[in-house]
Amino acid sequence: MINLAANYNKRNVFLKDIAKEEEISEKYLSQIVIPLRRAGLISASRGVHGGYTLARLPREITAKEVVQALEGDLDLIECARDQDVCTRVAGCASRGLWEDLSSKITEYLNSVTLGDLLNIKQEKVSKTIEYTFDKSGAYKKIPPITQTIDGWLTNYNSCLSIIMDKSMIYFR
Repeated sequence: MINLAANYNKRNVFLKDIAKEEEISEKYLSQIVIPLRRAGLISASRGVHGGYTLARLPREITAKEVVQALEGDLDLIECARDQDVCTRVAGCASRGLWEDLSSKITEYLNSVTLGDLLNIKQEKVSKTIEYTFDKSGAYKKIPPITQTIDGWLTNYNSCLSIIMDKSMIYFR
């Protein structure tokens, strides 16, 4: 959903592209788009410019809506939603705890939007410190880049990404 938020009003996104960018199975994505569409959170279109997009602005879709669409009811125990499912409700010491906790989770998820999550993601990406060696061999900090540069090379063992661009090397 954050991927769709990042592309909102830019382009529709194919599941295969989301799967690749987010390192998630395309098969899994094809299963979760169904309830998201049913909930009216995303829309799909076919054709060359087809794909998926958010049905509303990222700032209008809450985390609660997304979780509810995918997981169903947010109550942690059934009797918090429907006291008729348990004959012990009247004397239950812990039911209030679970009701309060369910309420706090729902309240928090309702306070966070996809726009908020997108901003958090962008802030984390922009805080990546990047360094370069200039032509004299000096090692210096440079501002984060925002555009993709050809030549990504990732060393997963050391969690170091090296971006090579003609005269500069960027470390992430």
